[in-house]
Amino acid sequence: MWDTQIRLPSDLGAYESLRTESGRAAVGVMRATVVLAGLLFASPSATASDVGPGGNVAFSGQVIESETGKPVGGAEILLERSIRGSTARTPPAWAGTSIIRSDAQGRFRVEFPAEQVAEPRVFIALRISHAEFISRKSSQVALADLIREQARGEAPFFTTIALERGLEYTGQVVVPGGKPVAGIPYAFEHGPSSFSLLIPIFTDDYDGQTDDEGRIRKRMPKTHALALFVGPPRNARARFPFAPYQHFWGTDNALGQPHVWAPTDLGRIVLARGIRLSGRLVDSADRPIAGQTITAYPLKGRDRHSTTTEADGTFALGPLRPANYLIYGEGQTPYHDFDLDAAAHAQAIRVVQPARVYLKEEASPEPLKLREMPTVRVEVRFVDSKGKPTRGSTTRLSGLLPNDPHPPGRFPVPTNRKREGTTSALNAPEREDPWEPTAWVVYYQPDDDGRIVVYAPQGLKHAGVALLPEEEATAFKQRIDPNGPILPMPPAQLGVVAGDRQLTIIAYRAPTVLVSVKTEDGAVPEELSVMARWTIVAQGYVSQFVRQRDGRFRSQRLMPDHEYAITVRGRRDVYDPAPAQRISVPESGTAELSFLLRKRRKLPGVGQPAPPFAVTTIGGQALSLASLHGKTVLLHFWRLPQGIPDAATFLAIHERFGNNKRFTMVGLCVSDQSEEATRVIHSQGLSWSQAVLRDTFYDPIAIDYGPLQPDATFLIGPEGKLIARGLQGTALEKAVAEALAGK
Repeated sequence: MWDTQIRLPSDLGAYESLRTESGRAAVGVMRATVVLAGLLFASPSATASDVGPGGNVAFSGQVIESETGKPVGGAEILLERSIRGSTARTPPAWAGTSIIRSDAQGRFRVEFPAEQVAEPRVFIALRISHAEFISRKSSQVALADLIREQARGEAPFFTTIALERGLEYTGQVVVPGGKPVAGIPYAFEHGPSSFSLLIPIFTDDYDGQTDDEGRIRKRMPKTHALALFVGPPRNARARFPFAPYQHFWGTDNALGQPHVWAPTDLGRIVLARGIRLSGRLVDSADRPIAGQTITAYPLKGRDRHSTTTEADGTFALGPLRPANYLIYGEGQTPYHDFDLDAAAHAQAIRVVQPARVYLKEEASPEPLKLREMPTVRVEVRFVDSKGKPTRGSTTRLSGLLPNDPHPPGRFPVPTNRKREGTTSALNAPEREDPWEPTAWVVYYQPDDDGRIVVYAPQGLKHAGVALLPEEEATAFKQRIDPNGPILPMPPAQLGVVAGDRQLTIIAYRAPTVLVSVKTEDGAVPEELSVMARWTIVAQGYVSQFVRQRDGRFRSQRLMPDHEYAITVRGRRDVYDPAPAQRISVPESGTAELSFLLRKRRKLPGVGQPAPPFAVTTIGGQALSLASLHGKTVLLHFWRLPQGIPDAATFLAIHERFGNNKRFTMVGLCVSDQSEEATRVIHSQGLSWSQAVLRDTFYDPIAIDYGPLQPDATFLIGPEGKLIARGLQGTALEKAVAEALAGK
């Protein structure tokens, strides 16, 4: 139903400790009913759908109070229906919003007539509000996926919606002189939040607009850090003379100042007059370009401003607050957040060289002159597995402009305004930032024949194409240029776009992998993480499984005929991860796997037998602990991209003791990047036995010797018992010498 492919660094260990508590994300202050690797915390309580005459479909849900489980009557459910990817200029009359209210038992019913069921690109989203509870909103979900889940006997994501009471935060927005401002939009953010693998279904809704007296009333959880963003009325932006407002309350250091909380009474919020920024857009021959949207993106904060060029190419942005801004042309942005409202036709976009501007308080900025850039044509075509045209998905083309000075491998994207915005820095005046706009990103919807034509800056560097899949049953592969090989997605890397390019994206009916998980006593743990993992071009990816009503976990958008490592993990403090299982499934095929979770085992102490291991070295030699009986073994683990943290010590030990027939060294690289590991081994001159654990922390050896530190070492005696572990540097070399001396 949503994009679950998450790009991760090759060292995944830092992200393996995420847990949740009571269905709330235990990461920063993100609060969501979530699917964590397929675990639906808002579990269904009853059958939730039915099919009526003529193909009509209906689903039912219930709104409850999270603390007590009591039904919440009178809740307003705003249902949004949209058609994603349509090139039709006039959407059907039923597209838009409608309001439903929960009855005294908190129940509500959502109906979809046959006309909507027949449209494969219908997406829905819900907003739930009640005066006594924190409002919630859902992400967009494909109606086709809901119907498909219904056929499997599963309940929709809104079967049970739990609301919390929270606290009421209030304030009043006024202009200088004290006159209240009605109907002005505002948004709150809590933070800071941390990286999370959580995929939210419902999140708290902190957006609103002031009432007739300019008052803000919003229920939210108690928080240490709170930011408020107030913008001009949407329908009066050009005439409204006051700048957006942003402010922070609370502390940046909740751990160090646990007694500091954001106030609930925010007082009077006085708007200040804004700054107008004017300019002109011209083509390469200095002729004006009319009818193009120009957008100002702040480097810090979340307010953005757009305007349209006049017949003579002139434009006026504002009112703007004093800050640093990046100015981009129509449909172009410096940010990588998927834009679901992307333009449907590439031909309308003129590629504009972006600009940076710093607006000082009470200063009149010089007019900007924006110029069209030389372009190349990038064509994207979607076809099915038989080569026939098929409708595609929202597509993103991104890269670095030709003037970008950064070295390969560093992709400079401006500070993410949402993750960095909830700090006290919002209250400090901005200084001029030397950041130059070099990131270039556009989003497109394919036409009804699955075709996109993008005009991109000539010489765009590190160019890549990414997709926002629309249905969980679809997977993609790619062919770059007409004669290129068919490769997995993601990523689709185009490199430097110096001339016209063509990309073919093949849409497959995704295979399905079903996973059953049990513990040694036959139980099914509540907190489970089930993922498919794979590597493309030295970059790791994961795709989360969703939990079905029968307790099994189901894959989403796996590519056919591609090898995946399927991994299962329970609570780290209770269970060891299960050994990974590798699998490849053909298009539309189905496979079932079973995993056994074992209680977490303690690593044997010094003097106890070391866990057995058997590997194949990078030279193709079979090697096991049993085959090394009678020798003192120095076993060490290392990871990419760090390599061996203290390679000099190991080289010195090998130089000193490597010729001793009673001693051997074995290095194990915990990585799914065999080629890169081999390169590091040769570059660092590691001439002793080395092997790669492709299943990383889900390899049985890593499980038996884990949890592993990046530089874990184990000294094993001739009888297979642990002599020492965790030693480094001179202490490790001394321990080897003493072991060989029989001390």
